[in-house]
Amino acid sequence: MPRYDVPMEFDAEDKIIGGKLSLRQVAYIGVAGLIDTGIWFLGFLPAAVRLILMAPITVGALGMAFFEHPEHGRLDKFLWNYYRYIKRPKAYVRGGDSY
Repeated sequence: MPRYDVPMEFDAEDKIIGGKLSLRQVAYIGVAGLIDTGIWFLGFLPAAVRLILMAPITVGALGMAFFEHPEHGRLDKFLWNYYRYIKRPKAYVRGGDSY
């Protein structure tokens, strides 16, 4: 019986939407679309103000969905790791003759 090695760790996400988008990307775009739709239906604001409020949400969602740095990886993973680094207690070693 032939035997095949199967890799246990995968670095690529499954592209489930038309072979182009992953579920993570669709989720970021979908949530931003819902928020943008809610902002658009705020009728008491002028259209220009609504568009200005929608722009950072849209750009942020597109960045989280599609931006990937060659060294640091995806933007959402990088921001999560940065948040964990900021919140982690730091141990400050006192310098001097003790070592």
